[in-house]
Amino acid sequence: MLIRAHTYTNFSRWLLGSVSGAVLRDAPCSVEIVRTSTTSAELAAKNGLKILIGIDGSAFSLSAARSVAARPWPSGTIVKLLSVEEPTIHLAERVIDKLEPTTRSMGEASTQAEEILSHAGLSTTSDIVKGNPKEQIIRHAAAWGADLVIVGSHGRRGVKRWLLGSVSEAVARHAYCSVEVIRTHRAS
Repeated sequence: MLIRAHTYTNFSRWLLGSVSGAVLRDAPCSVEIVRTSTTSAELAAKNGLKILIGIDGSAFSLSAARSVAARPWPSGTIVKLLSVEEPTIHLAERVIDKLEPTTRSMGEASTQAEEILSHAGLSTTSDIVKGNPKEQIIRHAAAWGADLVIVGSHGRRGVKRWLLGSVSEAVARHAYCSVEVIRTHRAS
């Protein structure tokens, strides 16, 4: 599902918070918030895209890498994998999720994502930084000049969402470029 964000005014930020935010939270499928001009889309098609993928060690972020690898991209596209270590959040996730067996170390997940993308013929770089994932993904996307940020969604609800927050929603709301939130369904 694509949602177009037209401007960066306070009104559009509010609109993203109400309409797009609701779609982002409740849609059963992946959602992309599009923030691009015709000129930048034409340049990206000609020169390739700069895609930043947030990698957190979960199966959800690896699904995001697989989603990127499965699509055709313009020649010259570069993918940057960004892992953000935040010790207090990782501890809270592990306590709340009861040490899910799908959680991997940041380095291991980044290496696995690089392999997935390299097999698809995409040029990749990776970086592991410390800090708040929401802030670091947004900051790195802006500093690097990303055309698209892709993050996986954990699909948390209720107390988990309140305690841990939503990185994907915060990035979609505050990033200056397009953001795609990849949803995968957990096996029951």
